[in-house]
Amino acid sequence: MKMAVRVALIGCGELARDYYAPAFRRLAKEGAAVLAACCDCDEDKSRAYAVETGFEKSYSDVKRMIRESGPDCMLIATPVTVTAKTAADLSRFCIPMMIEKPPALNAVDGELLKQALQKNGVLHQIAFNRHYMPLIRELKSRLKVSGDIQNVQVLMSRYRRTEPTFYTTAIHSVDLARYLAGAPYEKVRISYQSLPQYGGGVDNIFMDCRFKNGVSGQVSTLVCSGTVNERVMVTCDDRSFFARLPVWGCSDCPGTLEVHEQGLPVSVKSGREISDGPGASEMNGFYAEIRGFLQAVESGRQPEESMEYAMQAVKIGECINNRMNEFEED
Repeated sequence: MKMAVRVALIGCGELARDYYAPAFRRLAKEGAAVLAACCDCDEDKSRAYAVETGFEKSYSDVKRMIRESGPDCMLIATPVTVTAKTAADLSRFCIPMMIEKPPALNAVDGELLKQALQKNGVLHQIAFNRHYMPLIRELKSRLKVSGDIQNVQVLMSRYRRTEPTFYTTAIHSVDLARYLAGAPYEKVRISYQSLPQYGGGVDNIFMDCRFKNGVSGQVSTLVCSGTVNERVMVTCDDRSFFARLPVWGCSDCPGTLEVHEQGLPVSVKSGREISDGPGASEMNGFYAEIRGFLQAVESGRQPEESMEYAMQAVKIGECINNRMNEFEED
Protein backbone atom coordinates (compact mmCIF):
# COMPACT_ATOMS: atom_id res chain seq x y z
CA MET A 1 0.00 0.00 0.00
CA LYS A 2 1.17 3.53 -0.76
CA MET A 3 -0.34 5.20 2.28
CA ALA A 4 -2.21 4.36 5.46
CA VAL A 5 -5.99 4.54 5.15
CA ARG A 6 -7.90 6.30 7.93
CA VAL A 7 -10.39 3.75 9.28
CA ALA A 8 -13.56 4.26 11.29
CA LEU A 9 -15.52 1.41 12.89
CA ILE A 10 -19.25 1.51 13.64
CA GLY A 11 -20.31 -1.17 16.10
CA CYS A 12 -17.95 -2.40 18.84
CA GLY A 13 -19.59 -5.71 19.70
CA GLU A 14 -18.36 -9.29 19.96
CA LEU A 15 -17.38 -9.72 16.30
CA ALA A 16 -15.42 -6.46 16.31
CA ARG A 17 -13.69 -7.41 19.56
CA ASP A 18 -12.77 -11.00 18.74
CA TYR A 19 -11.98 -10.83 15.01
CA TYR A 20 -11.73 -7.24 13.76
CA ALA A 21 -9.53 -6.00 16.60
CA PRO A 22 -6.55 -8.33 15.92
CA ALA A 23 -6.76 -7.45 12.21
CA PHE A 24 -6.88 -3.72 12.98
CA ARG A 25 -3.86 -3.92 15.28
CA ARG A 26 -1.83 -5.85 12.71
CA LEU A 27 -2.78 -3.54 9.82
CA ALA A 28 -1.89 -0.49 11.91
CA LYS A 29 1.46 -2.05 12.81
CA GLU A 30 2.10 -2.78 9.12
CA GLY A 31 1.40 0.86 8.26
CA ALA A 32 -1.66 0.00 6.16
CA ALA A 33 -4.24 1.62 8.44
CA VAL A 34 -4.63 4.56 10.78
CA LEU A 35 -7.23 3.66 13.40
CA ALA A 36 -8.99 7.02 13.39
CA ALA A 37 -12.18 6.42 15.38
CA CYS A 38 -14.69 3.86 16.61
CA CYS A 39 -18.34 4.36 17.48
CA ASP A 40 -21.01 2.49 19.40
CA CYS A 41 -24.33 3.60 20.86
CA ASP A 42 -22.92 2.35 24.18
CA GLU A 43 -20.33 5.03 24.94
CA ASP A 44 -18.52 2.91 27.54
CA LYS A 45 -18.16 0.05 25.07
CA SER A 46 -16.81 2.39 22.41
CA ARG A 47 -14.32 3.94 24.82
CA ALA A 48 -13.09 0.54 26.02
CA TYR A 49 -12.72 -0.73 22.44
CA ALA A 50 -10.65 2.30 21.47
CA VAL A 51 -8.27 1.71 24.38
CA GLU A 52 -7.97 -2.04 23.75
CA THR A 53 -7.55 -1.82 19.97
CA GLY A 54 -5.67 1.44 19.53
CA PHE A 55 -8.23 3.76 17.95
CA GLU A 56 -7.41 7.44 18.36
CA LYS A 57 -10.91 8.50 19.41
CA SER A 58 -14.21 6.94 20.46
CA TYR A 59 -17.75 8.18 19.91
CA SER A 60 -21.39 7.35 20.53
CA ASP A 61 -22.63 9.68 17.75
CA VAL A 62 -21.68 8.42 14.29
CA LYS A 63 -22.28 11.70 12.46
CA ARG A 64 -20.10 13.57 14.91
CA MET A 65 -17.44 10.88 14.46
CA ILE A 66 -17.46 11.36 10.69
CA ARG A 67 -17.35 15.13 11.00
CA GLU A 68 -14.49 15.23 13.51
CA SER A 69 -12.31 12.24 12.55
CA GLY A 70 -12.43 12.51 8.75
CA PRO A 71 -12.22 8.79 7.91
CA ASP A 72 -11.24 7.50 4.47
CA CYS A 73 -13.52 4.49 4.99
CA MET A 74 -15.95 2.95 7.46
CA LEU A 75 -16.57 -0.62 8.59
CA ILE A 76 -20.14 -1.26 9.72
CA ALA A 77 -20.53 -4.10 12.24
CA THR A 78 -23.86 -3.18 13.80
CA PRO A 79 -26.62 -5.61 14.88
CA VAL A 80 -28.26 -7.21 11.84
CA THR A 81 -31.59 -5.55 12.63
CA VAL A 82 -30.20 -2.07 11.91
CA THR A 83 -27.42 -2.73 9.40
CA ALA A 84 -29.35 -1.91 6.21
CA LYS A 85 -30.80 1.35 7.54
CA THR A 86 -27.48 2.42 9.07
CA ALA A 87 -25.56 1.82 5.85
CA ALA A 88 -28.22 3.47 3.68
CA ASP A 89 -28.34 6.55 5.92
CA LEU A 90 -24.55 6.88 5.95
CA SER A 91 -24.21 6.44 2.19
CA ARG A 92 -24.97 10.15 1.74
CA PHE A 93 -21.52 10.93 3.17
CA CYS A 94 -20.04 9.14 0.11
CA ILE A 95 -17.40 7.41 2.25
CA PRO A 96 -16.36 3.88 1.20
CA MET A 97 -17.81 1.27 3.53
CA MET A 98 -17.47 -2.41 4.35
CA ILE A 99 -20.81 -3.76 5.58
CA GLU A 100 -21.07 -6.90 7.71
CA LYS A 101 -23.32 -9.67 6.47
CA PRO A 102 -26.19 -9.92 6.10
CA PRO A 103 -26.46 -6.41 4.70
CA ALA A 104 -30.26 -6.67 4.92
CA LEU A 105 -32.85 -9.03 6.38
CA ASN A 106 -35.15 -8.98 3.36
CA ALA A 107 -35.19 -8.11 -0.32
CA VAL A 108 -37.03 -4.80 0.14
CA ASP A 109 -34.47 -3.41 2.59
CA GLY A 110 -31.67 -4.85 0.47
CA GLU A 111 -32.94 -3.12 -2.65
CA LEU A 112 -33.24 0.20 -0.79
CA LEU A 113 -29.66 -0.14 0.42
CA LYS A 114 -28.43 -1.07 -3.05
CA GLN A 115 -30.16 1.97 -4.55
CA ALA A 116 -28.73 4.30 -1.88
CA LEU A 117 -25.19 3.03 -2.50
CA GLN A 118 -25.60 3.37 -6.27
CA LYS A 119 -27.20 6.82 -6.06
CA ASN A 120 -24.35 8.16 -3.94
CA GLY A 121 -21.63 6.32 -5.85
CA VAL A 122 -20.28 4.66 -2.71
CA LEU A 123 -17.48 2.12 -3.06
CA HIS A 124 -18.57 -0.72 -0.81
CA GLN A 125 -17.92 -4.32 0.13
CA ILE A 126 -20.25 -6.82 1.79
CA ALA A 127 -18.28 -8.79 4.36
CA PHE A 128 -18.40 -12.42 3.23
CA ASN A 129 -15.27 -13.40 5.13
CA ARG A 130 -15.24 -17.00 3.83
CA HIS A 131 -14.02 -15.65 0.47
CA TYR A 132 -10.85 -14.52 2.25
CA MET A 133 -10.14 -17.61 4.34
CA PRO A 134 -6.70 -18.86 3.26
CA LEU A 135 -8.05 -22.39 2.70
CA ILE A 136 -10.89 -21.10 0.52
CA ARG A 137 -8.51 -18.85 -1.42
CA GLU A 138 -6.31 -21.89 -2.07
CA LEU A 139 -9.32 -23.99 -3.10
CA LYS A 140 -10.64 -21.25 -5.39
CA SER A 141 -7.29 -20.90 -7.14
CA ARG A 142 -7.11 -24.67 -7.70
CA LEU A 143 -10.64 -24.75 -9.08
CA LYS A 144 -9.69 -22.12 -11.66
CA VAL A 145 -6.98 -24.49 -12.90
CA SER A 146 -9.09 -27.66 -12.70
CA GLY A 147 -12.21 -26.24 -14.34
CA ASP A 148 -15.19 -28.45 -15.21
CA ILE A 149 -16.84 -28.22 -11.78
CA GLN A 150 -19.70 -30.70 -11.50
CA ASN A 151 -20.99 -30.32 -7.95
CA VAL A 152 -20.49 -28.22 -4.80
CA GLN A 153 -21.50 -29.39 -1.33
CA VAL A 154 -21.36 -27.21 1.78
CA LEU A 155 -22.12 -28.47 5.27
CA MET A 156 -22.55 -26.06 8.19
CA SER A 157 -22.92 -27.69 11.61
CA ARG A 158 -23.61 -25.84 14.84
CA TYR A 159 -24.35 -26.60 18.48
CA ARG A 160 -27.67 -25.42 19.98
CA ARG A 161 -28.23 -22.55 17.56
CA THR A 162 -31.95 -22.35 18.21
CA GLU A 163 -32.49 -18.61 17.74
CA PRO A 164 -35.06 -17.69 15.06
CA THR A 165 -32.55 -15.40 13.32
CA PHE A 166 -30.00 -18.17 12.67
CA TYR A 167 -30.60 -17.77 8.95
CA THR A 168 -28.45 -14.64 9.20
CA THR A 169 -25.52 -16.98 9.94
CA ALA A 170 -26.62 -19.67 7.46
CA ILE A 171 -26.27 -17.04 4.74
CA HIS A 172 -22.51 -17.76 4.87
CA SER A 173 -22.96 -21.29 3.53
CA VAL A 174 -25.51 -20.06 0.97
CA ASP A 175 -22.97 -17.57 -0.34
CA LEU A 176 -19.99 -19.93 -0.15
CA ALA A 177 -21.66 -22.51 -2.41
CA ARG A 178 -22.33 -19.82 -5.01
CA TYR A 179 -18.80 -18.44 -4.72
CA LEU A 180 -17.21 -21.84 -5.28
CA ALA A 181 -19.62 -22.80 -8.07
CA GLY A 182 -18.57 -19.63 -9.89
CA ALA A 183 -22.07 -18.54 -10.91
CA PRO A 184 -25.32 -17.23 -9.40
CA TYR A 185 -28.10 -19.56 -8.33
CA GLU A 186 -30.66 -20.42 -11.00
CA LYS A 187 -33.04 -22.49 -8.88
CA VAL A 188 -33.08 -23.75 -5.29
CA ARG A 189 -35.40 -26.25 -3.63
CA ILE A 190 -35.42 -25.93 0.16
CA SER A 191 -36.63 -28.47 2.71
CA TYR A 192 -36.75 -28.32 6.49
CA GLN A 193 -36.39 -30.90 9.23
CA SER A 194 -38.33 -29.75 12.27
CA LEU A 195 -36.66 -30.16 15.68
CA PRO A 196 -39.56 -29.56 18.11
CA GLN A 197 -37.52 -30.86 21.05
CA TYR A 198 -35.59 -27.57 20.91
CA GLY A 199 -38.65 -25.33 20.63
CA GLY A 200 -40.86 -23.96 17.90
CA GLY A 201 -39.34 -22.84 14.63
CA VAL A 202 -36.06 -24.74 15.07
CA ASP A 203 -35.23 -26.55 11.84
CA ASN A 204 -32.35 -28.09 9.97
CA ILE A 205 -32.19 -26.61 6.47
CA PHE A 206 -31.41 -28.47 3.25
CA MET A 207 -30.95 -26.81 -0.15
CA ASP A 208 -30.78 -28.61 -3.48
CA CYS A 209 -29.36 -26.15 -5.99
CA ARG A 210 -28.72 -25.52 -9.65
CA PHE A 211 -26.40 -22.70 -10.68
CA LYS A 212 -26.55 -20.71 -13.91
CA ASN A 213 -23.40 -22.36 -15.27
CA GLY A 214 -24.91 -25.85 -14.93
CA VAL A 215 -23.14 -26.80 -11.69
CA SER A 216 -25.30 -28.61 -9.13
CA GLY A 217 -25.05 -28.15 -5.39
CA GLN A 218 -26.29 -29.09 -1.95
CA VAL A 219 -26.15 -26.88 1.13
CA SER A 220 -26.96 -28.47 4.50
CA THR A 221 -27.32 -26.50 7.74
CA LEU A 222 -27.56 -28.48 10.99
CA VAL A 223 -28.39 -26.26 13.94
CA CYS A 224 -28.23 -28.69 16.89
CA SER A 225 -25.62 -31.21 15.78
CA GLY A 226 -23.42 -31.32 18.87
CA THR A 227 -20.46 -29.90 16.96
CA VAL A 228 -19.27 -26.72 15.26
CA ASN A 229 -17.73 -27.05 11.83
CA GLU A 230 -18.00 -26.14 8.16
CA ARG A 231 -16.94 -28.58 5.47
CA VAL A 232 -16.86 -28.36 1.70
CA MET A 233 -16.62 -30.89 -1.12
CA VAL A 234 -16.18 -29.79 -4.73
CA THR A 235 -16.30 -32.43 -7.46
CA CYS A 236 -14.63 -31.83 -10.83
CA ASP A 237 -13.86 -34.19 -13.72
CA ASP A 238 -11.82 -37.03 -12.16
CA ARG A 239 -10.85 -34.88 -9.18
CA SER A 240 -12.44 -33.92 -5.85
CA PHE A 241 -11.50 -31.33 -3.26
CA PHE A 242 -12.33 -31.63 0.44
CA ALA A 243 -11.95 -28.64 2.77
CA ARG A 244 -12.36 -28.52 6.54
CA LEU A 245 -12.60 -24.87 7.53
CA PRO A 246 -11.13 -23.52 10.79
CA VAL A 247 -14.24 -21.63 11.90
CA TRP A 248 -14.40 -20.14 15.41
CA GLY A 249 -11.68 -22.32 16.89
CA CYS A 250 -13.61 -25.51 16.10
CA SER A 251 -12.24 -29.06 16.29
CA ASP A 252 -11.24 -28.89 12.60
CA CYS A 253 -8.73 -26.08 13.30
CA PRO A 254 -6.37 -25.23 11.67
CA GLY A 255 -8.28 -26.86 8.81
CA THR A 256 -7.19 -28.96 5.84
CA LEU A 257 -7.54 -29.04 2.07
CA GLU A 258 -7.34 -32.46 0.40
CA VAL A 259 -7.23 -33.29 -3.30
CA HIS A 260 -8.31 -36.78 -4.40
CA GLU A 261 -7.73 -38.44 -7.77
CA GLN A 262 -8.31 -42.06 -8.83
CA GLY A 263 -9.78 -42.84 -5.42
CA LEU A 264 -6.74 -41.67 -3.45
CA PRO A 265 -5.57 -38.46 -1.79
CA VAL A 266 -2.80 -36.90 -3.88
CA SER A 267 -2.37 -33.72 -1.84
CA VAL A 268 -3.13 -32.72 1.75
CA LYS A 269 -2.44 -29.21 3.02
CA SER A 270 -2.88 -27.97 6.55
CA GLY A 271 -4.47 -24.59 7.04
CA ARG A 272 -1.43 -23.65 9.09
CA GLU A 273 0.79 -24.01 5.99
CA ILE A 274 -1.10 -21.42 3.98
CA SER A 275 -2.60 -19.16 6.65
CA ASP A 276 -1.87 -15.43 6.78
CA GLY A 277 -0.95 -15.89 10.43
CA PRO A 278 -1.58 -18.05 13.50
CA GLY A 279 -4.61 -16.23 14.91
CA ALA A 280 -8.32 -16.81 14.40
CA SER A 281 -8.61 -13.44 12.66
CA GLU A 282 -6.18 -14.61 9.97
CA MET A 283 -7.43 -18.20 9.67
CA ASN A 284 -11.05 -17.04 9.39
CA GLY A 285 -10.23 -14.49 6.71
CA PHE A 286 -10.96 -11.26 8.59
CA TYR A 287 -7.43 -9.91 8.30
CA ALA A 288 -7.25 -10.56 4.53
CA GLU A 289 -10.79 -9.26 4.04
CA ILE A 290 -10.13 -5.93 5.74
CA ARG A 291 -6.73 -5.63 4.06
CA GLY A 292 -8.37 -6.22 0.67
CA PHE A 293 -11.01 -3.60 1.42
CA LEU A 294 -8.37 -1.02 2.34
CA GLN A 295 -6.53 -1.79 -0.90
CA ALA A 296 -9.78 -1.26 -2.82
CA VAL A 297 -10.31 2.07 -1.06
CA GLU A 298 -6.80 3.17 -1.93
CA SER A 299 -7.14 2.18 -5.59
CA GLY A 300 -10.78 3.22 -6.01
CA ARG A 301 -11.66 -0.26 -7.27
CA GLN A 302 -15.16 -1.59 -6.47
CA PRO A 303 -14.80 -5.03 -4.81
CA GLU A 304 -16.55 -8.08 -6.24
CA GLU A 305 -18.68 -8.45 -3.10
CA SER A 306 -21.03 -5.60 -3.98
CA MET A 307 -24.62 -5.15 -2.83
CA GLU A 308 -25.69 -6.29 -6.29
CA TYR A 309 -23.74 -9.52 -5.71
CA ALA A 310 -25.14 -9.95 -2.18
CA MET A 311 -28.80 -9.60 -3.15
CA GLN A 312 -29.21 -13.27 -4.07
CA ALA A 313 -28.02 -14.40 -0.65
CA VAL A 314 -30.37 -11.87 0.98
CA LYS A 315 -33.32 -13.18 -1.05
CA ILE A 316 -32.55 -16.82 -0.26
CA GLY A 317 -32.10 -15.92 3.41
CA GLU A 318 -35.54 -14.33 3.38
CA CYS A 319 -36.97 -17.49 1.78
CA ILE A 320 -35.46 -19.56 4.59
CA ASN A 321 -36.77 -17.19 7.26
CA ASN A 322 -40.27 -17.48 5.79
CA ARG A 323 -39.90 -21.27 5.40
CA MET A 324 -40.46 -21.13 1.67
CA ASN A 325 -39.62 -24.23 -0.37
CA GLU A 326 -38.33 -22.73 -3.59
CA PHE A 327 -36.22 -19.88 -4.89
CA GLU A 328 -35.90 -19.15 -8.59
CA GLU A 329 -33.99 -16.24 -10.07
CA ASP A 330 -36.11 -13.87 -12.13
